[in-house]
Amino acid sequence: MRTLFILTSLFVILSALTTVLCHSKAVFEPMPKTHVCDHEHVVDTSKTTLFENGEGPALQYKVNHEETFSRIAQEQQSVAAKISNYRKRGLNEQAAVEAAADNFQPMRITFITSTMNVDDGRTCLSTGQVIQVGSPASSAVVCSDTVNSNCWETCTAAMVITTEKLQYMTDTLIPQLESLFENAFSTRRLSTDLLINRQPCGNNITLSSDRVNTGIVASEEDLIVLVTMRPKRQVLGYAGFCAVEPNYKRPVVGMLNINPMYIDPADPLSGIVNTAKHELTHLLAFSPSLYDYWYDSSTGGPRDSTTDSITKSFIDSSSTLQQKSIQRLVTPQIVQQARIHFNCSSITGVELEEYGGAGSRGSHFESRLFMNELMTASDGFKSYADSAVLSQFTFALLEDSGWYKGNWTYAKSLLWGKNAGCSMINDRCEDWQMRDNAGYFCSNSSLSYCNFEHTAVSYCGISTYTAALGYYEHLPDNKQGGYIGFMDFCPYAAKYSNRDCRVSNTGTSLEVFGSQSACFNSNTQSTKDQDARCFKFGCTDGTLQVYLGSQQVSCPADQSYLRISTPAGYAGYVDCPQNGYDLLCGNVAVSRVEDVPTADSSLNAPADASTGADSSQTNSASNLSLLTKVFALIIGGAFLLAQV
Repeated sequence: MRTLFILTSLFVILSALTTVLCHSKAVFEPMPKTHVCDHEHVVDTSKTTLFENGEGPALQYKVNHEETFSRIAQEQQSVAAKISNYRKRGLNEQAAVEAAADNFQPMRITFITSTMNVDDGRTCLSTGQVIQVGSPASSAVVCSDTVNSNCWETCTAAMVITTEKLQYMTDTLIPQLESLFENAFSTRRLSTDLLINRQPCGNNITLSSDRVNTGIVASEEDLIVLVTMRPKRQVLGYAGFCAVEPNYKRPVVGMLNINPMYIDPADPLSGIVNTAKHELTHLLAFSPSLYDYWYDSSTGGPRDSTTDSITKSFIDSSSTLQQKSIQRLVTPQIVQQARIHFNCSSITGVELEEYGGAGSRGSHFESRLFMNELMTASDGFKSYADSAVLSQFTFALLEDSGWYKGNWTYAKSLLWGKNAGCSMINDRCEDWQMRDNAGYFCSNSSLSYCNFEHTAVSYCGISTYTAALGYYEHLPDNKQGGYIGFMDFCPYAAKYSNRDCRVSNTGTSLEVFGSQSACFNSNTQSTKDQDARCFKFGCTDGTLQVYLGSQQVSCPADQSYLRISTPAGYAGYVDCPQNGYDLLCGNVAVSRVEDVPTADSSLNAPADASTGADSSQTNSASNLSLLTKVFALIIGGAFLLAQV
């Protein structure tokens, strides 16, 4: 029995190698600083030993048929009640039946906050205190704006944990996380209580003796999250899983760090709540170290394939061949969601981020394609959009992990790229073929545009860098590009800070500013061919109306792009944007795609579909044998530990 226990423990050690993923502040320079985050790995050990869970020799009992039939009837009623409950919580009938049959129940998360305000040598309790970030090679390595890891940091006022910041975390941020994730996602209950050690996530994050003795209580919780508030320059937060349960390999212990430098209790719209949602999603499933353990309920084991790689090529301005290896998620639900969203049936994988450091690459959706989706790598989208969106893609990813079922009423539609077509997937941003390009790729910084959400008059956001951008060249000047490296330096329409159409302002005689106003590409009362204006709009029976003075212009009911010349008798034009009603009027519903293929091979593109001339398929790392995967994890874990 002891030998079996040791072998089981060793297997869990290999399964629980930790990956911690960053969410970085936007950096407006040629090569934004990349941040390798801390990596730790620990062991989870079941409280029970063999046979204590009723396994082993069958129990001897006398069969009572009447009791047996009664029990079956009660179980059937219980399943029916579960299905009804899931339907009430927003799941459709098929998802509700699957959840009830596989015993998915609303997720219960315990946040440990006693680890936040502690004197652990890594948390700022006072100004001038010197703390450790990562594992500095020597005392001479000092943190700065260019060195933010494996260094010694002198605490500034912004880094210090104040009473107000602590209260914000405990009274506002954490309750919001609990409410969202416990209502939006269900998971399987643990089959037994689990032991945890004193420092399950390493890095001087220490649990109390009482919590160590309690462990993970299967009847009360599905996930324990240790919360810290440690500063790290230019990083909003990071998170990682620390232990997995033995049956499905789902994370059951993790850590979440929120940088106190970016907590502003007076500003509820600061974005730190979205950062916390982002990091918690990493902990749940969105981690390269977890991809090979995503569960396939149709086989009862790990998915055969979760990712593949393609190579994209580009000849730059110096006639040099530039190439990038792009990792993609190829799991069923997320691929089907992408096909619907982009209106492109040939999609066979969803691109992951290739830019940045180890904390960004392969662990976020590609920002060029997903802009302000919650799980992109940077908050740089704020130049172009209002806020991050917990969209159908994050729900699809978590469901494809096999560990969670989503309540899709909590998913919001991502509007960036909606119905943009296959060109947006296959082509470089300067070659996108869109009927309506409002807010997307631009090249003239002297003109006014609308941002893609049509909330503000905008300009083409272009910066000049100190070196040619190589693979990321999109403009005639090879040193010019967009603001955000994670968006492949593609220039987009960035909002003027003083031209939000929803905020009171003055403009031309036809313009109206206020809560019911939006930006429309229009050159009325302008001498320019391309210009933008703030007009009042209305929403009637699924149709978008634009008001020019006292006159009304109706946009197409099918939400297609339309340029209306001399609108309401005025010189010039006004553009009805593609998806205009969805952008400005509606709460667009998204839902789980039913009957998705369970076999990964059935996700291949149609035989006549083009996948883009600049991509070549390579072998998927996901097809390694399990033994090779474990060996790779050991080597990778050793390497990552050497970096922190």
